[in-house]
Amino acid sequence: MVGNRLCKYVSTTVARKAMAVTGCLVVSGCFLIVAFTSNFLVAVSFIVLGFGSSAARVAVADANPFDIAPRYASVLTGTGRVICRAVGLTFPLLVAALTENKTRQEWSRVALIKSGFFAASAIVFGVFGSGEEQPWAVVTSHGQNGPNQDPKTQRGKVDDEKQQLIK
Repeated sequence: MVGNRLCKYVSTTVARKAMAVTGCLVVSGCFLIVAFTSNFLVAVSFIVLGFGSSAARVAVADANPFDIAPRYASVLTGTGRVICRAVGLTFPLLVAALTENKTRQEWSRVALIKSGFFAASAIVFGVFGSGEEQPWAVVTSHGQNGPNQDPKTQRGKVDDEKQQLIK
């Protein structure tokens, strides 16, 4: 909801970058605090705060494929989720390897790794992220006069495809 309101005042790209980068950096900062605290309640509070604030980045991840490539959004979303699940399945193996003795120091390393990944995600999306339709996703139609890339013509063609064949 915040991202949609933000789009009224700035471009879609700026709104998406603001939400994703803010979400990732807040999560990263929370895990950084978790890595260096010895207080159990502080650690749990910041883990909860971090994952709660990650809703901003999740909203961007869910909405952005529809912005950058509406016709291919399902493929982009599916591919992204497969990659995320693969990482999600391997992370417990890494945690098990890093926390053999279950000491606070070992768990701090895990929190630092997680913090680093979220910070790196913020940087990558901040630099390369976009909320505008990508040129490779634009459908061109070939009429009598050659390729036509006029978005108004394309929208009309899509609307024609959605009309009933039999009335």
